[in-house]
Amino acid sequence: MLINEATAIITGAAGGIGRAIVLDLLQQGARVLACDVEEDGLNDLANQCSEFEGSLLTTFCDITQESDVKNCVNFAYQKFNSCNILINNAGILRDGKLAQLDSHGEYIGLPLAQWLSVIDTNLTGPMLMTREILLHWLPLGAQSNLIINISSMSAKGNSGQSAYSASKAGLNALTSSWAKEFSDYGIRVAGISPGLFDTPMALHLEEEDRNKIISLTLAKRAGRPHELAKLVETIILCDFISGRTLEIDGGGSF
Repeated sequence: MLINEATAIITGAAGGIGRAIVLDLLQQGARVLACDVEEDGLNDLANQCSEFEGSLLTTFCDITQESDVKNCVNFAYQKFNSCNILINNAGILRDGKLAQLDSHGEYIGLPLAQWLSVIDTNLTGPMLMTREILLHWLPLGAQSNLIINISSMSAKGNSGQSAYSASKAGLNALTSSWAKEFSDYGIRVAGISPGLFDTPMALHLEEEDRNKIISLTLAKRAGRPHELAKLVETIILCDFISGRTLEIDGGGSF
């Protein structure tokens, strides 16, 4: 697939990794619909990309809400008349052990609402976005279309990240399942599993924890968002990549 002939929907586009992907694809000649729940972030992104007027659209979209998802995909088709790439990048992190001692010395469980907020955004949201785009793609028969799911190395399991790890492991499974389900339609599905990257989401880490993660990588540093964007480019350009989640973690051993 040629990037300069592509039209992409990118969720979580106002954040660090999403923004880097948007900028990279625009620079390569793609058209992009950037969606997010952070409207101020979207406005800032639009201002940053003013030179790409006509190639960039932004819209509010809460991917946990079916109506928002439907409106987002329809908006892309109304404005661009096409879409051949979906990048499921939006995600949230709500750390917490399944059960732990509170300040009063009593054991408390992870609140169900906290668990569901992570699962809804990180797993159900990508399902809704993908389901909606498929309803546009499948009636057209076999075409060259692509879905990229942004996962995490936390899918292997991390202490204090039951919900986040489970959601990303589930997303990896969906990547494999969807690739098998829709290959006959010319649809590729691939994933990217980042380690520690310099993004706003990583700011929750204590410096000690951050340094420990970095010490376990061969690169001895955190990743930079534009480096992940280059891997997105590679997946788009290489039609032989499908059904796999590619790791980009600086050679981590965690």
